[in-house]
Amino acid sequence: KKYIEFSGGHDKGDRAGFGCELTQAPGDQEIGDFYCGSWLKGFRHGVGICFYADGSVYKGWWTEG
Repeated sequence: KKYIEFSGGHDKGDRAGFGCELTQAPGDQEIGDFYCGSWLKGFRHGVGICFYADGSVYKGWWTEG
């Protein structure tokens, strides 16, 4: 399971609107994936960009995760 740091909007306790998320494995010194974009009901949903730990990048549309 990954540690998650999130900064952004919330609605009824779920991530919503615009926000950014950084994931990192527990005890791992390396930075994991970084996502900035739209959220709906706690899921990546809408337009966003994700920079993956392996160096790849996805910019586009997410649908419920």
